[in-house]
Amino acid sequence: MSFYFHVIATDTYPLSSLLLFNPAKQHWFPRMLGDDVWRYIILSYSARTLAKVTQNSVNLQDARSLLNEALRRLNHRISTGYMQTDETLGAIACLANWSNSLGDHEKSWAHARGLAELVSIRGGLSSINETLRSKMYR
Repeated sequence: MSFYFHVIATDTYPLSSLLLFNPAKQHWFPRMLGDDVWRYIILSYSARTLAKVTQNSVNLQDARSLLNEALRRLNHRISTGYMQTDETLGAIACLANWSNSLGDHEKSWAHARGLAELVSIRGGLSSINETLRSKMYR
């Protein structure tokens, strides 16, 4: 699993090996491991990447299944009011970034607008933990 996180981190920040700074490895993954929604999103992204590399439709189905579970859990959080944690905001930022990278700009903008509203409800970017602010900016 460490290998997949490394691949995602270096894919997200390709120059990080030169800069010796990778926020994904240093800040986001440790927090993501403690949050089920964010973890499902990253695992889904990993499964989709693996499906693309191996051209395996089973892995693509796994990716969809993991993403559906992440969305189900995220919707549950929103319906119960447990939506304003830094981890939830990080998970939504991942969804926006991932949708954009897949070329699904409509979904990306929907996630980004929802993220902006949640950040506004929280009190703006200054209310977000500094280790996650760059994730929100992206």
